[in-house]
Amino acid sequence: MKADFKSAVDDIHKEVQEIGMHMGALEERADEFCLANNEIVDKIHKLETDHKGLVEKMADLEFRSRRNNICVREVPETITTEQLREE
Repeated sequence: MKADFKSAVDDIHKEVQEIGMHMGALEERADEFCLANNEIVDKIHKLETDHKGLVEKMADLEFRSRRNNICVREVPETITTEQLREE
């Protein structure tokens, strides 16, 4: 009976060690996933910042291009800058 008890305790001890090894491996993988997730979040924040900057730049360029489309009445488009300065 003592031998059976020792054998059962040894089996339980081996199982606990195996579970501990598996837990260690799972914790390492969880840490890797956490680091990868943090990198992805950082990249997303950078992309959002870049996107915002590009949207603002595009809006500014559109506004500037619209300013060049202003028509002044009573001034023909064929008149040069020198002619405007003369009058």
